[in-house]
Amino acid sequence: MALRFAGKADDKFVDVPWQLEDGAPALVDRHAWVAVTVDQLVVAGDHTLVLGTVEAADSSASTPLTYWQRTFGTHQGF
Repeated sequence: MALRFAGKADDKFVDVPWQLEDGAPALVDRHAWVAVTVDQLVVAGDHTLVLGTVEAADSSASTPLTYWQRTFGTHQGF
């Protein structure tokens, strides 16, 4: 799923279960979710930083996915 959303496909949500929560799309099977009102877009090289005000957020007790040195893994608490 991470590779799908990191790619350049036009419609990344095709066949991905999601629902609207507080007016924002949220994946059904997720670790965390944040809905923001966009305040500013800042161009930073070949990226755009989105600065916003958090309107709603949610997280689960599942282990989050991490990415380091071109490898996916998990992060365990200390």
